[in-house]
Amino acid sequence: MHKDVPAIQASSFSVLYQSNTDTNFEDIAAFKSAFARSAEDARVYAQLNLLLEQGLEYAIMLYTWRSMSRALPHIRSNEQPHRMEIYHKTVEILEPHAQKLREFKNFQDSAIDRFVEEMRRLAHKDQKNFFVSQSYLLTLGKMLKMFVVLDEMKNMKASMKNDYSNYKRATQLLRHHDTELMKESQEVSMFLAKQKIIRDTLKERLVTIDGYEELLAEIINNSVNMYENKIYVLPEEKHTLVMVIAFSLYLADSSRIIDGKQVVVSLSKMAKKISISKIDRIFKECEVVNLFGDMSVEPFHYVKQNSSYDSSKWSECTNHSKTSSQGAILIHVQRFR
Repeated sequence: MHKDVPAIQASSFSVLYQSNTDTNFEDIAAFKSAFARSAEDARVYAQLNLLLEQGLEYAIMLYTWRSMSRALPHIRSNEQPHRMEIYHKTVEILEPHAQKLREFKNFQDSAIDRFVEEMRRLAHKDQKNFFVSQSYLLTLGKMLKMFVVLDEMKNMKASMKNDYSNYKRATQLLRHHDTELMKESQEVSMFLAKQKIIRDTLKERLVTIDGYEELLAEIINNSVNMYENKIYVLPEEKHTLVMVIAFSLYLADSSRIIDGKQVVVSLSKMAKKISISKIDRIFKECEVVNLFGDMSVEPFHYVKQNSSYDSSKWSECTNHSKTSSQGAILIHVQRFR
């Protein structure tokens, strides 16, 4: 090229492309025209996934909770010097942690409301003709697992209750004129003290939904199918399926009044919709599953809590002379070596 001809070619530059597949269904608008139901499902997925993320954060909070009130000085008598100063410091130190517990209570209330709302929508007669996808059922199952984890960990953590009791005692002396605070503090204290309050509240709310047990049966069958066909990768995913089956059976066993008549839903009545024998084998194979961290739970324990529990229907789980494949460690020793 002649030296007098100007160079009009632009200089090259690099283009950085970064993909993000974890969008949590932010492209919902793409489905609004032709796939209205897909858009609705995607919106629900996004909301439930957000609740699952928040639930995991609270599970981590509960799991890592360590007693702080044990390190604080205790009031031995009303004549103890610097008594009021100790109360002020106690409130100052425990206030951020008490706020976390208040937020935890509010979260589980809102999560139960959202889950029950979704179950009511899917159980409605106008929705029964629509197909509920496997991923949808799995997401609902994960919500059930979240409630189990939060409830069990709340029951196990005595240090958390002791910390809030110390905080409540100090605030009653310093802020007893604040009736709203005292009322909220009492509600949180009762929430922490009552065993199984999350699962029982969820069950009480679900019982008011006509046909909710049919949806639970679908969730159970989906989990059984995924377990039998090994549609999981990690042990956590496998244990989630087992816990979903167990907790769904616990929720399905109920009694309610409809049009002045008592309607009882028992496991024997659900036998037409689910396979008790398959579930029996699954519970025998996984007698103990990991709950969170180093905490474990027995899935079959939820079945035994049902009022309609009949041991004759669970021949595998009640046969204590037979060792489960999970517990027979000795047969795997050679492979480990």
